[in-house]
Amino acid sequence: MAEIDIVGGSAAGLFAGYLLARAGKSVRLFDANDVLNVESRTLITTSQLNDVLGFFPQEAVVNQIDQIDLYSSRRAVSIPMQEPDLVVERAAIIRMLARMALDAGVEIRGGCKLTHLEQGASAIKFTIRDSHRDRVEDFSSRVLIGADGMSSRIAKIAGANSHQTTPILQAIVQLQKGERAGTTKVWFEPGIRRISTG
Repeated sequence: MAEIDIVGGSAAGLFAGYLLARAGKSVRLFDANDVLNVESRTLITTSQLNDVLGFFPQEAVVNQIDQIDLYSSRRAVSIPMQEPDLVVERAAIIRMLARMALDAGVEIRGGCKLTHLEQGASAIKFTIRDSHRDRVEDFSSRVLIGADGMSSRIAKIAGANSHQTTPILQAIVQLQKGERAGTTKVWFEPGIRRISTG
């Protein structure tokens, strides 16, 4: 039995697993997908990502936003940022954190979906459907971390209040000639342009 089990293999679960394993804990992580083969998608994070990770994730950084341009019908203003926001490739971050977690000793099991959860007398009992091994397994754990996102199955099964979510559309676009890649542009005119991120 692992000392700590984690359900969810995105950035939060993998980084938590890495930190716990590095601190000497026995950690097992379950995720419904293969954490080394996640979909490509960019995310915008603050420069504090460096402080959290303890290093600059160069392999994952696609762009750095160091200026915000605001436009209205009568005025425009450019605001330089003291610290740039980072546009990172989520898949590269996940792969990097997965390698770090594996190197620290985390057991990562992909293709595993949580199907049942209950609080026992001295441990949390949960059931995992393992599609890679084509079987259902029961586990018990003293500590179970739910890192399975905003629509957390663990939170739902445990009866915790759910959070409201907002979908975000992302697109990779070709910059027009003369545009700065490090600028986020925001227009406050309905019907013209809404938001553009370099």
